Amino acid sequence: MRRIVAMAVVVFLWISTLPGLAQAVTVEAIEVDGVTHILRAGAARQIVSPLVKEAIGRSVSYYNTLWDSLDFTIFVDLVDEQGPDLGGGQRPDAETNYRDSLEVPQPGGGTRATNKVCEVKMYNVDAEMSPQDVRFITAHEIVHCFQERFKGSLPPEQYQRSLWWVEGTANWMASMVYAPSTAPTFWGSFNRDFVTNLGVRSLTGTSYDNSFFFMAMARTQSLETTMNYIKAIPANPDSHESHLREFFTNDAVTALMADYALMVGQGVLRGLPDQGALWGKNVIAAAAASAGHVLTTPRLSFNLYTFNLAGLAAGQGVDMVVTVPEGINARARLADGTEIANLTPIKVCPADGTVKVIISRGFGDVGGDFEVAFNPSPEPCVPPPVEVVSTTGTPDCLLGEWTLFRMPNTPLPPDPAAADYRMWPGNSGLSFGPGGHVEWRFDGLMVRNIGPMNEAIYMRIYNLVVLGIGNFNIGGDGVTYTATFLSGQKIGRARMLVDAAGVTTDLSSTVERAMAANWGDPRAGTYTFRCADNGLLEYTVQAGGVQVVYLYTR
Repeated sequence: MRRIVAMAVVVFLWISTLPGLAQAVTVEAIEVDGVTHILRAGAARQIVSPLVKEAIGRSVSYYNTLWDSLDFTIFVDLVDEQGPDLGGGQRPDAETNYRDSLEVPQPGGGTRATNKVCEVKMYNVDAEMSPQDVRFITAHEIVHCFQERFKGSLPPEQYQRSLWWVEGTANWMASMVYAPSTAPTFWGSFNRDFVTNLGVRSLTGTSYDNSFFFMAMARTQSLETTMNYIKAIPANPDSHESHLREFFTNDAVTALMADYALMVGQGVLRGLPDQGALWGKNVIAAAAASAGHVLTTPRLSFNLYTFNLAGLAAGQGVDMVVTVPEGINARARLADGTEIANLTPIKVCPADGTVKVIISRGFGDVGGDFEVAFNPSPEPCVPPPVEVVSTTGTPDCLLGEWTLFRMPNTPLPPDPAAADYRMWPGNSGLSFGPGGHVEWRFDGLMVRNIGPMNEAIYMRIYNLVVLGIGNFNIGGDGVTYTATFLSGQKIGRARMLVDAAGVTTDLSSTVERAMAANWGDPRAGTYTFRCADNGLLEYTVQAGGVQVVYLYTR
């Protein structure tokens, strides 16, 4: 049994609470990728039904690409009553159970005995959450359907000790269907837990908030590797740590935790708590000449420390020495990623009087704490020069985060050649930083093209992130900018299948190589951004004789 406990309350008055608007119980069939799923909504749940229906279609379609299989029926039951009292005034929002056989209601009336069914019972807590949260809960619970179908149901004791991956992966996968910003109530609660657990609990002692660990794993190890790891996790929690060590090797886990810590410290993972909350949790007052600052961090975890240094003259730096106990497989870094070797002085130029240190730990055979010492540097402190990465930089109107608002879904002439594009709003986006730094996120883009010989070409891009540098050239109207992608790094997967004359050919590896080669090649296409008067961002891509326009909002 899986439960999400309501953790925060957002007052949202549903129209369905008004008298006279209640309808009879409804049953709908929802077909996704050739499998029919069932949604039943109680009389008081009609307003929720369209949101849940949308979430079923979006999440199941996406999870099929992650789990590579769907051989079961999902039955979502929107019941009118609240969930059972769990004590302390807490009630579950939803419960998920996989069954080998179940009588499932049918749209035309009656029931049908159905094999392999995942029942998701969603209780009536609509007054406590926003529509976005309802959709996110649905996507979250459907992950549990896949878990239980392919991993098996866990007894209560094992489930409680498996929360770090069971709930962590459910949150992570749901966040790829609905971006964290679209579920403010739930994600806000996860963020509070993340800050609370930071540097206090080991990785396997966390819960829903551990979604960030799997985000980081997918970015450093690839989405496919992350899913292979999740599929192979043993049911027995006593074997979880050994599985992690054996799957990646001990040194790789140490590196993974270090990269995870750096991503959190630099705020590059989507949905992270505010950087002020993360770096403000461990603030240490220190003299410019001081030693013996002990940093305690559990095994298989990390922590962020901010040292406020007193007694520094203007333009003066410090030499910092970090003592890392032997045998604990730990890493120490500055916030910019600079590695700090054990017992080796490193010069730091704290322009604002602060030094930020990231401590991470993998699997270690012995315990031990870190120690940090400072000493004023006798040499002048010269901060490293700012790297010039673009001749033009990023226009002010583009700076910041943009989320996909709408994308055309129109066949492109001439027939029979056509293309059908689909990208899920709220799940893909653009981020522009100063100096031409750009991040494109294509999460869930699906393209279906019917070629000139009537061959069907399916291309699916999911969890693809392209980091790089763009050079922006201003247009004649002062609000249009053409970006030349200068360099970049691709993180994620693309998948391409060609179906011709009944024969399916998988060209995924070819697409991967082509994409890697074409990023940064001006011949690959023209990318134009227009800051519209209505506050939206128009993003036009012209490549291969095709023009597609995306609309983004803040």
